[in-house]
Amino acid sequence: MSKFVVKRDGSREELNIEKIHKVVNWAIDGIAGVSLSDVEMGVKMSLFDGITTSQIHDLLIESASNLISEESPNYSKVASRLLNFSLRKEAWGGKNPPKLLDLIQKNIKAGRYHNQLLGKYTEKEIHKIDELLDHNRDYDFEFGGLLQMKEKYLCQDRDSGQIYETPQFSFILIGMVGFQNEKNGDKIKWIKKFYDSISRGKLNIPTPILAGARSPLTSYASCCLIDIDDTKDSLFAANTTAGLTTCDRYGIGLNLSRIRPINSPIRQGETLHSGVIAWLKMYQSTIHACQQGGARRGAGTVTFPIFHPEIMTILELKNNQGTHENRVPHLDYSISISNLFYDRLKKGENITLIGSDVAPDLYSAFGMPEFDELYKQYEKKDIKKKVIPAKELFAKFFKERLETGRIYCVNIDQANSNSPWINNVKFSNLCQEVLTDCNAENYTGDPNAEVGVCTLSAINMLKMKSEPEHRNTCELLVRFLDNILDIQDYAVPACKKFATEKRSLGIGVTNLAAWLASQGLNHDSPEAPKVVSEYMEKQQYYLMQASIDLAKERGPAPAIKHSKYYQGKNIPIDLYNKNVDKVLRKHKMDWEKIRDGLKEHGIRNMTLSCIMPCQSSSVTFGTTNGVEPITSLVSRQTSKGKTTIQVAPSIFKWKNFYKKKSEFKDNVGIIKVNAAITKWLDMAISFNLYYDSQNYDGGNIPLSVLIKDHLYATHLGLKTFYYCNSRKKDDPLAEEESGCESGACVL
Repeated sequence: MSKFVVKRDGSREELNIEKIHKVVNWAIDGIAGVSLSDVEMGVKMSLFDGITTSQIHDLLIESASNLISEESPNYSKVASRLLNFSLRKEAWGGKNPPKLLDLIQKNIKAGRYHNQLLGKYTEKEIHKIDELLDHNRDYDFEFGGLLQMKEKYLCQDRDSGQIYETPQFSFILIGMVGFQNEKNGDKIKWIKKFYDSISRGKLNIPTPILAGARSPLTSYASCCLIDIDDTKDSLFAANTTAGLTTCDRYGIGLNLSRIRPINSPIRQGETLHSGVIAWLKMYQSTIHACQQGGARRGAGTVTFPIFHPEIMTILELKNNQGTHENRVPHLDYSISISNLFYDRLKKGENITLIGSDVAPDLYSAFGMPEFDELYKQYEKKDIKKKVIPAKELFAKFFKERLETGRIYCVNIDQANSNSPWINNVKFSNLCQEVLTDCNAENYTGDPNAEVGVCTLSAINMLKMKSEPEHRNTCELLVRFLDNILDIQDYAVPACKKFATEKRSLGIGVTNLAAWLASQGLNHDSPEAPKVVSEYMEKQQYYLMQASIDLAKERGPAPAIKHSKYYQGKNIPIDLYNKNVDKVLRKHKMDWEKIRDGLKEHGIRNMTLSCIMPCQSSSVTFGTTNGVEPITSLVSRQTSKGKTTIQVAPSIFKWKNFYKKKSEFKDNVGIIKVNAAITKWLDMAISFNLYYDSQNYDGGNIPLSVLIKDHLYATHLGLKTFYYCNSRKKDDPLAEEESGCESGACVL
């Protein structure tokens, strides 16, 4: 019996198998290791009378993507071609792309693009920019990357699913937004550099920029750090800021260190404090109420010091045992720890829990040299306090870290001593890679407040084929992100004050595992820390030189006197933890030239580097995830009902050099590589550790192993700890869905 097909215009015609052959032949042309019949086999059994042409195409895409495997990875390219075909039909409505000017005018009229695109550019300039576009670069995407672009980043109506652009249009428009205020003669030059870099996968940019730059929502920062004082005005002001910034696609980092413990007297005992849980529930509700559309969900991490009186309660807040009343599971928690407390653990001594209500100056001093002596003085005072064995407290910390995977840590001494900030760094952001000083809002609209703003990007290590290319890419990103600080809108004045006065940036790297594999190495290779350090030294040097050059052109950061880089008093080779030199070679770059540049011109951006999670962008741009080892040569991950497929770069060529997370017997190599990276960072790394129960007797992961790794990483200068990923007995290696992935500073 004949089957009929419903075409896009609603007309019907008899099903013609030859048309399917033609499309599949086009999709596999020139691609090795794929079969036309295998793709078609997955489709023919699903054909039915009345099927639409778009449904047939979806079946072809699904069939090709189901064939992607370690043995046949090139089906990813086939599925990508088929998805491109469908995407262009939907966005363009035809074979040939529209003119850039026509697309801009159409989408501005529809309310999809910001009208600044026409206000900042003449029609003549837009036509010149149109000539830069190479739509064939859409075919460079692997299937998972193109699907990620379609689902998360392309301009669309998330209710109807209608797509309004294709990837190359989005890339060129992001460049137009970022360089809109350059001198007229330079605009197109910088847009071309940016477009060629991003469309060829040399750099990754964060979700707010990738999804938002060109849309009416002009907020491009990735996350923010909100400090909070122990007053009702500050607590509620922070809640307002957390809600407003979540709506603007920020991930939230909160510092609740100074909140007094439960049952502390308020107003000379007129009433008693409700404790941390009630306030955390407020922040959790606010952040989760403010969803961020299809691109991101709201998420927050809250920091407390290890000596907070409610620390044992705080450590259990993510544990799924207990009642609704004593759990706040949809926030993450970071514990700030100083060397004093590690020493107490090693010596088997006690830790005294002291509240901010009886020792406010102690909390202000945490992370500074005067803290240790002040803490010991308070221990001797007749005040409300509680003593607990250090081993008991740390055992609880590591137990919850292992079981939940989501109890983080800030090494507060390293965060301050190995940092360019003069003022005290108190906490980190959602994903634990940003370290900045900022001032609490004492009330909503406080003109003296600062909310730390994270503006991020990353460089694809594998694409940097020469030192000049690496240097030019650093220069491009510093300029682009510095421009972003001035053109975006800010949810609250405290965000704008921080961003425009301190001009802090965080530029990292991605695709490290592939870069190592290209040299026959992995994280466990003895040479790995040394070659990684050499690469990162060059990157930090190029970033600082670019920011010094920008300071010469535009002026230094207005708050430059708050930086240890001010007047060249310190440079990176002065600030890092010297213990790491035991595993690294000495520096090679001419750092005194940087010192001279700082003295003469200052620096435009008070921080320039950190390593953020690249979970989303690694899929989008076909790279390995940030600085992480791979999970699998071909991995599938399902989120919100959608399955993304990630293929490791050049798996046929380098498959014997990649080392999967499940294949590491310990974390020593991972720690050394991350320490080598940290040496050259202004801020920190979203640093993950991995544990497999199969490597231990009885299938139980000992807490002693976690403690040993933690202390070793701390010794080598790691400033923060992010996920603790583990595989329990007979389970696959369990990696938590990233907090950044669920709504934050993920790239």
